[in-house]
Amino acid sequence: MVIGGTLLTGGAGGITGTVTGVLLPGVIQSLINQVGNLTPAVQPVVSGAVLALVVVAQRVLGKAQRLS
Repeated sequence: MVIGGTLLTGGAGGITGTVTGVLLPGVIQSLINQVGNLTPAVQPVVSGAVLALVVVAQRVLGKAQRLS
C-alpha cells in the first residue's frame, strides 16, 4: 500500500487520498525545516517515523471503517 490509499497493484483509492499522500512528504520536510534544530542525519529518521505513524493510523482507521 502507498500513503493515500491507492494500491500499486490497483484497487480502491480516491483522488483526495492520493493528493494527500503526494503532498505529505513535502509538508513533513517543511515542518522539519521550520524547527531548524535537527541535524541533517536526523531529518530522514524523523520524516520516516512520521510517515510510519501515518501508515499505521491509516491502517487502523481503515479497519475501523470496515468493521462499522
